[in-house]
Amino acid sequence: MPGRPGPGPAASRSPSDPTSENPTSENAISENAISENAISENAISENAISENAISENAISENAISENPTSENPTPRTRSPGTRPPKRVLMPSYSFLLNGKPVTVEAPSDMPLLWVLRDLLNVTGPKYGCGVGVCRACTSHLDGEEIQPCVVRVADCADRQVTTIEGLADGDRLHPVQQAWLDCDVAQCGFCQPGQIMAAVALLKKTSHPTDADIDGIENVCRCGTYSRIREAIKKAAAQG
Repeated sequence: MPGRPGPGPAASRSPSDPTSENPTSENAISENAISENAISENAISENAISENAISENAISENAISENPTSENPTPRTRSPGTRPPKRVLMPSYSFLLNGKPVTVEAPSDMPLLWVLRDLLNVTGPKYGCGVGVCRACTSHLDGEEIQPCVVRVADCADRQVTTIEGLADGDRLHPVQQAWLDCDVAQCGFCQPGQIMAAVALLKKTSHPTDADIDGIENVCRCGTYSRIREAIKKAAAQG
């Protein structure tokens, strides 16, 4: 009777056998997964690099557009048949200011007060209202009282302008100026140059003004020194 087969090589297990193992196949799958992951990661990395490069190029192009180099400036061209704009020349005006000739370049409608203070640095005439009402800027044009804030510089050409700076004769004060000091007229002093110039103009017309004549002076004093102004005018008139 034949005997049972003895121990020999292990019989191969069927594929359906749950106990069968295919280490080679599993390793291959694992390696494939790793390879696919590496490819995926490389693709992502390459995409990121590509996107960064595009972004950097866009930034670089914007920088070039916003900051064009001065080495190659775009030439400005003028349309055919057009002429370059003409330079507008400012008119000039000459007149005597406190006995000295001056010439200024200014628009014809610039007020004389602006010319005196801003262009000629003559600051005795004060800016108060700009419409000839407060009269703090009172000066003389050919010996007549004016308010420079409402007189055009063009109207002063070849004429004589006198401000408070031109009243004194060197170190000797004008009689009205001296009377102002003697009567201690000024308080804040802002309006006083105009007050003095108005008083001088009045005394040129009337050597002995009455109270009514003095009341005709329309210069405004915010400190209310009118009684001392009256006293000083009468003092100057008495001194001839």
